[in-house]
Amino acid sequence: MKLVRDNIPKIIASQNKKAVFSVMNDEEYYQALLMKLTEETNEFLEDQNEEELCDILEVVYALAETMNISITQLEQIRKEKRERNGGFKKQIRLERILENSDE
Repeated sequence: MKLVRDNIPKIIASQNKKAVFSVMNDEEYYQALLMKLTEETNEFLEDQNEEELCDILEVVYALAETMNISITQLEQIRKEKRERNGGFKKQIRLERILENSDE
């Protein structure tokens, strides 16, 4: 059993195939989204293409919706965090944090 996109039942039917589907309750759906995020992330790590990256984004948007966070709110939070902590454009890698005695 796994979470599939909304049009998958129609796509399967259009191929003259049969499948069994059910609708999840809210908790099952949230847990399925978490598993889907892992699945899509792993697929992106394997293939590293824009379609797989978009799949991750689709899951993130669905998770935000289940958490009652609008895409606008999500983007605002992202921008605020970027303003506070920066982005990743400078490609900085933290090697280690020195303790006072290490200096």
